[in-house]
Amino acid sequence: MDAGKPSFGRGDGQHLTEAHAARHYAAIVESSDDAIHPFQRSQGVIISWNRAAQRLFGYTAEEAVGKSITMLIPTDRLDEEPVILERVRRGERIEHYETIRQRKDGSLVDISLTVSPIKNEKGEVVGASKIARDITELKRARERQELLLREMDHRVKNLFALAISVLNLMRPFGGERPGSC
Repeated sequence: MDAGKPSFGRGDGQHLTEAHAARHYAAIVESSDDAIHPFQRSQGVIISWNRAAQRLFGYTAEEAVGKSITMLIPTDRLDEEPVILERVRRGERIEHYETIRQRKDGSLVDISLTVSPIKNEKGEVVGASKIARDITELKRARERQELLLREMDHRVKNLFALAISVLNLMRPFGGERPGSC
């Protein structure tokens, strides 16, 4: 086996043919719950689109493949893409980048984005694979948690203020503490 080349095993000590391995990986991508959409590095053109991407963004594979990746980016976030692409060109992987993308119907969706460079046999970056996960519910849960924590903080402060007031009322006039002579 060549160092650096992927090995396609069946789990029984036997290796798969590259064609079978390609079908195997295609099945994994297609059945993923995460939107996976690889694109060409030079033009930023989407070259593949799985069912999860269709569910998340609303575009069919026919509508997305061959189009620019920027169709998913709201206009106020278009400046993110050149930064992402430059990092990928350098061979860097971007993990769990929280951002917002736009669906076909124009609605916005909070996503966690992982971007990995795709390299050819020579090790040159020829594209990237973007994996997008809808984190809308996660963000809502975080917001609820922050609200509850602020409410709890407010109530604790009120209880301390009340306790201090009760203690101050228990002091006899003249500034003496109870039990002192």
